[in-house]
Amino acid sequence: MKNKGFTVIELIVVVILMGILSSIAVFSYRSLFARTRLEETMNQVRAFYGEINRRAVNEGYKYTLQLDRENEELRYISSNASKTDSLVLREELDLVFLGGKNIICLDVHVDGFVKDVDDVREFSVLDAETGKSIIFYISPLGVMEARLQ
Repeated sequence: MKNKGFTVIELIVVVILMGILSSIAVFSYRSLFARTRLEETMNQVRAFYGEINRRAVNEGYKYTLQLDRENEELRYISSNASKTDSLVLREELDLVFLGGKNIICLDVHVDGFVKDVDDVREFSVLDAETGKSIIFYISPLGVMEARLQ
């Protein structure tokens, strides 16, 4: 009579393989989630900037885009102070730009052109958990470029 079943070695091998596969799946899921979070943020920042640009051109008022490193937010204020709004970044994301200031400003004029008040046109949103970031650049013509790194 033959014993039917698995040996202890076979069971250990199966458990080890399942552990390896599940750890790979968890790592892949975290990486995918972080990338999705950054892409969503990139789209939100682009839409926020697009709204500022449209408002400046359509309403005929200069708008100031403020990047606030301390509060991790982007704000806009119209030159007649009638309109303001802000976009707060998620808790795990950091706003990064050059210079020692906590707030930098970009003026969006009624013709769509952008003046860099603080000599900074490039800023980043960094995911501190993964080290990945989005780099944003606003050209003098008012065009925003963004790329994931």
